Amino acid sequence: MKATLKIAFWLVLAMFVSSMFGGSIWAWSIGLWLCKEIIEGIIRFLFGCIVFLLSAVALFGFLFWLLTL
Repeated sequence: MKATLKIAFWLVLAMFVSSMFGGSIWAWSIGLWLCKEIIEGIIRFLFGCIVFLLSAVALFGFLFWLLTL
């Protein structure tokens, strides 16, 4: 059910954009899907960087605390 709703959403979005700017519905749906994948990849990368930095800060803070005992 969830996958069907996603496909329906992408087709409706592609039809909307196709009606606004012209072009093929399939080309727009593939293009929108590729944009979504790129944006998700960037968000995952940034989230990974934030998690790495927070982990490093916690580790270095713990080591600093141990050294100052």
